[in-house]
Amino acid sequence: MTNESESMPQKQVDLLYHLLRVTHTMDKDTRETIYGLAGHILKKSNYASLAQYLDFYGNTYLLPQMIEFLNSCGFVGTSQIYDLGSGTGWAGAGIARHYGTKAVLVDKRSLVLLRYSEEGYETLLVDLEHQSGVTSLLDSITSAGSADLVVICDTLHCLDNPKKLVEQLKDIAPILILEYVAQANDLWRKSYAQQLHNYGAQSFDSNYILSMVESVYEEPAHGPHTRPQTRVKYELAEPYIMIYAR
Repeated sequence: MTNESESMPQKQVDLLYHLLRVTHTMDKDTRETIYGLAGHILKKSNYASLAQYLDFYGNTYLLPQMIEFLNSCGFVGTSQIYDLGSGTGWAGAGIARHYGTKAVLVDKRSLVLLRYSEEGYETLLVDLEHQSGVTSLLDSITSAGSADLVVICDTLHCLDNPKKLVEQLKDIAPILILEYVAQANDLWRKSYAQQLHNYGAQSFDSNYILSMVESVYEEPAHGPHTRPQTRVKYELAEPYIMIYAR
């Protein structure tokens, strides 16, 4: 699977990645066509194959950009990183490996966490859509003493009140947000917004999420190479936005 993916031009890989994210907005025939075109990567709608592909995409295309962004923001990991809504865990585990720190992977799905608990990572089974889950998370970070970083990768759009989570984390640890915005491609943005609507979540554009973080930290965001002392930095990595706040 990986070798075949790596042999594809990146534009094709990007397009496939987007299409796989928005298949819920399509009719059955279109969906099956996409799965058919992706047959060398996916087998029908098998979730394990989809997860493996998304894991590949994250590690290959997103993780290097996230690490470069963190470095440009002056981040130095020393102890522990939390990955909220970790999914397949590529973000938290990858950042922890790079900086030589521990990773705690946080998700509401036990099967998602099983793989990493078997690999020796610490896992935390909580549902961040409920305050009780957020309280458990904050207690875990506090009892551990500190956290170098809290990664919130493709998770805020699933929450009813994403701003409240950011507010609660503000004085606990620096945060790294990665959210899918697809703003340069109108078709991608509309189809993803429709998928989120069907799921019961909300879609973000870059201005919305930046304004939300700026209001929490009471400071305007800047690019990573300007104003070294600013608390909120951002960078567009189409179709994502990365935000670092401390």
